[in-house]
Amino acid sequence: MTSFQKYIDRRLKTPFSQQIFQSFKNDILVGRYLVAEQLPSIEEFALALNIPAQDCMNAYELLIKAKFIEYKDGNYYSLSQPIPAFLLEKKSDFRMIITSRNMEYSVIDEAIIPFVYDENIHPKEFSHHKSVVLGRRFFGDGVCLIYSQNIFSANDFSSMVNKTKEDTRPFSEFFKEDHIRNYRTKTIIHHQKLPDEIADIMGQAHNLSCSMSENYGYSNNRLIDYTKVWLLGDGFRFEFSTELKD
Repeated sequence: MTSFQKYIDRRLKTPFSQQIFQSFKNDILVGRYLVAEQLPSIEEFALALNIPAQDCMNAYELLIKAKFIEYKDGNYYSLSQPIPAFLLEKKSDFRMIITSRNMEYSVIDEAIIPFVYDENIHPKEFSHHKSVVLGRRFFGDGVCLIYSQNIFSANDFSSMVNKTKEDTRPFSEFFKEDHIRNYRTKTIIHHQKLPDEIADIMGQAHNLSCSMSENYGYSNNRLIDYTKVWLLGDGFRFEFSTELKD
């Protein structure tokens, strides 16, 4: 079970109930609680934190209202947080996944680097591509919830080749700038443990649950980009659902 001491900071002026709500919400979102996992009672929680039971009750009521937990048969349980489908041309920065949970969104990019083909992990269509690689981290309330590794064909994405780290526009804007047409995607979703090297990049604990997607992007039936995305928690469900057309 999660250590609850980190849930409050007595140095802060923020009410304990609000601190507990935010900490619980973050832990549920990143998969530290399983779906329908039983949570401690209000009395157990208050005793563990050495705070009034009313503060814990208020925090649980906030979590119930926000649909992060439920009260059933005298116990509290965590809930999954399904993601609605989103449109690629409008939501390619994953903003919807973050903001739909009332979390503050931010993004950090790694520097663009040349792509080195590895037949064991990359699509064979990229074996002859001159391409570039971009790593992008997506944050909700300062916690890295999503990490993507993106390979773009240099011939198709000239604007991406010289992109700076400070230019964190949604990918859809680069698509428009490079006049990408007739774009469609094929997505394969896996549910697995977060790989250690990705956990280190995201600043997360190892062995968390994640949903990993492989996204193949085609323009005029040519593969022009390939992306792997790791989303923390089994509650994440998403899909690329439309195409870009002339």
